Amino acid sequence: MFRFSTLLCSFVILNLLIFSCKSEEKNNVKPSVFRYNEAAGITSLDPAFSRTFENLWAVNQIFEGLVQLDEKMEVQAAVAKNWEISDDGLNYTFHLRDDVYFHSNPIFEKRKVTAADFLFSFNRIRDEKTASPGIWVFSKVAKDGFTVADDSTFIISLEEAFPPFLSILSMKYCSVLPKEAIDHYGDDFRANPIGSGPFVFKFWEENQLLTLVKNPDYYGKDKKGNPIPYIDAVSISFKKDQNAVFLDFLKGNYEMLQGIEGSYKEELLDENGNLRNEYQEALVLERSPWLKTDYLGFLLDSLVNGEENPLLDIKVRSAINLAIDRKLMTKVLLRNLGSPAIGGFIPEGFPSHSEAMSQYHYQPGKAITLLKEAGYSEENPMRLVLNTTSAYADLSEFIQYQLSMVGIKVEVNIMESGNLNEMVAHSNLLLFKKSWLADYPDEENFMALFYSANFCPDGPNYTHFKNNEFDRLYEESIHELDRGKRIRLNQQMDSIVADGQAIVPLFYGQAVKFLRNNVKGLPDSPVNMLDLREVVMN
Repeated sequence: MFRFSTLLCSFVILNLLIFSCKSEEKNNVKPSVFRYNEAAGITSLDPAFSRTFENLWAVNQIFEGLVQLDEKMEVQAAVAKNWEISDDGLNYTFHLRDDVYFHSNPIFEKRKVTAADFLFSFNRIRDEKTASPGIWVFSKVAKDGFTVADDSTFIISLEEAFPPFLSILSMKYCSVLPKEAIDHYGDDFRANPIGSGPFVFKFWEENQLLTLVKNPDYYGKDKKGNPIPYIDAVSISFKKDQNAVFLDFLKGNYEMLQGIEGSYKEELLDENGNLRNEYQEALVLERSPWLKTDYLGFLLDSLVNGEENPLLDIKVRSAINLAIDRKLMTKVLLRNLGSPAIGGFIPEGFPSHSEAMSQYHYQPGKAITLLKEAGYSEENPMRLVLNTTSAYADLSEFIQYQLSMVGIKVEVNIMESGNLNEMVAHSNLLLFKKSWLADYPDEENFMALFYSANFCPDGPNYTHFKNNEFDRLYEESIHELDRGKRIRLNQQMDSIVADGQAIVPLFYGQAVKFLRNNVKGLPDSPVNMLDLREVVMN
């Protein structure tokens, strides 16, 4: 069958979209198209599979849920205009807006979003046949915990109080979608999404181009009452060559360049992490806190792969923590686009974050002393294998050098990301490099990694850390409705993790984006979500 070349087809579609947008504007106004590249690709536009950032950013433009987060991590209204939570924290009653419509499409006439649509969408996530990685988001919901009181009232009942639940509902797994679309497309809904968000799906040539256009029926307004979104379309390419994308960005072919991977980090940034003078007229560096902690994990099982575990000695784990200069690491390797993790595992941006913990200060002399006390010397050095991925090769070599300075010999083992995750999840690696990003903006999401009931492979406790006092505090915190008390409980738990030396916190993340100077209004997001609703392109 004859086809245009993929590249030609992509340009034809994009030009048609631009022309379509232009027909609605005055002839002398150029349509605004926000363009960026997603090197990792997108696997699905179905919110049930919005697990990766690549999927999330696109899904966020097409779909919405009951609630959303603002820049301060506060839960705000979305399709639900308001809600009540019962005094015992078990029942959440949501009152829906009456002006939210699903995107126009050939399957059914334009219709209003109702409570029945949330019932269908949430039950679909809970259905094991869907195989959504987000099935856990409703784990606290009672068996028949979704109730439609009327078209505009939706009630969720929990089995037990769980204060983070409202923020969990801001996740894209909790988006609303029409049953008619699932009945019609089935598994192909992944490439034919119909939502109620600010942009409408138009075209997707996988690994080439994704295009979205402004939703003319979107209910959203800015603070002055003007309709949003402002821009006419979104165009996402999927080039894998980072240097080629960087050159295209400099030529003006993209509005945004994300992250600091690739050789362009040195080209754009000086040694202090500031935008170099020669680019300050054309570009803007946007950096914001990101609820993310990069760390080294210690597996704390007695036997690993049939052999005794040398990391069970807390003096060894403490020596490793004290031997790493986190401030130098973030300055040299991250160009200050991150913060040294000297305040525990809970990252900056949370009220429970601690400013500093002595367990994580750089003290190489004390590290040497602890290793001697543990029975190691120049003649009998400590030997370890650090398992990581190619993305953290430079970081791992830095750690390798710093540990060598206190007498620990480290071999760096570079693995594929999937293999590393699989082996960590099945307790096959003694020492590993990982990151933890907030799925939802609550400290519980971080402390869950150290709760003994969450031992991997069934949960995220990859270190198999177990502490009875920690478990008691964790169970108390997830039922505590008073925010102030929960903050203190989280701080106590983080301190126990530090005392137990279960991990080596390395640095807290920053979301980094380079924008062309004509782009305004892109909001900060502590969970690094892309929100294009109020972006303006002058």
